[in-house]
Amino acid sequence: MWAVLRFKKNKLNLLKNDLRDHLGSEPKMFIPKLKIKRIIRKRIIQETSFILGDYLIIFHDKFKSSKIFSTIKNLRGLKSWVDYSESSQKNILDFIDLCKKNSDKDGFLNQSFFNLIKERKGIFIDGPFTNMIFEILEVQKNKLKVLVDRVITVIPKNSVCLFRPL
Repeated sequence: MWAVLRFKKNKLNLLKNDLRDHLGSEPKMFIPKLKIKRIIRKRIIQETSFILGDYLIIFHDKFKSSKIFSTIKNLRGLKSWVDYSESSQKNILDFIDLCKKNSDKDGFLNQSFFNLIKERKGIFIDGPFTNMIFEILEVQKNKLKVLVDRVITVIPKNSVCLFRPL
């Protein structure tokens, strides 16, 4: 059964080891992430960012029993867990499939994950326009026509620049 756990970011490896020791076998973990390039002092720095913040999705057969959560609540690196139910399993699997379908060979999410068709404004999170807000003027099949600081530009949907809705 899938579960959603909240972890301390600097203690993720401790949590993984403690979970393996406590559960008896290695659980499957899924943490969707982005590769972000930032320009700091004229240098390009590449960072990894988790899109769920300090949450991870984890699978193990022992999670079918709700009693397991009371026994793992004091593991190193674990902040809390999201109460689960049988009905949320399909939603979790759908989200994992969406992330895997829109990720590259290294497991990082592509721009196709962020669908801006319904939104009118967005912010660049990577590339030369990092942290700049834009407005969508026109949506075409493979590109977006956007307004960035009074400049109209066209961005391919599969471009290197990552952006998200505002």
